[in-house]
Amino acid sequence: MVGVLRSTYDRKTGKCLSREIIEVLDMTDKEFYAPIVEIEAKCIMEKLAKERKEKNV
Repeated sequence: MVGVLRSTYDRKTGKCLSREIIEVLDMTDKEFYAPIVEIEAKCIMEKLAKERKEKNV
C-alpha cells in the first residue's frame, strides 16, 4: 500500500504547516519503482553514451 501525502509548507520559513493522507493506493513494488528505475536508467545510459563519445574523439 502507498499513501498519497499532501504537505503544505511556509515559503518564507520552509516549515511544514500540515500533512494529510489524501488517498491510499494498493500497488505492487514493481508499479511503485518502475518510474524511478526508468528515469535513473535513462540518466545512466546518457552518461555512458557521453563518456564513450568523449573517449572516441
